[in-house]
Parts: sequence; C-alpha cells; structure tokens
Amino acid sequence: MKSIRTPWGVTLPSVVYAAVVSLAITLGSALTMARLDLPWWVWVVEFLLLLAVTFSITESNSTPAGAGFSP
Repeated sequence: MKSIRTPWGVTLPSVVYAAVVSLAITLGSALTMARLDLPWWVWVVEFLLLLAVTFSITESNSTPAGAGFSP
C-alpha cells in the first residue's frame, strides 16, 4: 500500500485517501438524490463499489514518494 500526498500536503495511506474520496462522492449522490427515497443500503453499496474503484485507481496511478512528475 502506498502513501498519497494530497494537494494540501497531507500524507495519507492510499486506502484512507480512497475512503475519503468515496465518502465525498457518496454523500454528494445521497444529497442530490434524496427525493428518490432510495433505501439506506443503496448508499452503502455505492460507497463500497466506489472504494474499490478509487483504491484501484489510486494504487495504479501513484508514484513513489520523492519521484515527482517530470515533463
């Protein structure tokens, strides 16, 4: 598992970063679709699916600490 440096300079384990991103997307979805009266477990499923996807993307696209990006 890799560590991710956020745009604010905070270093987090990639699974924590993926969880925060997934939670933000899920909360946004729940707020914008609240009037659909979906059951609560739908949001849990969405969060878990997003967690798997964002963790996979984060792990595959991150570079080792100090490597940086050189154009």
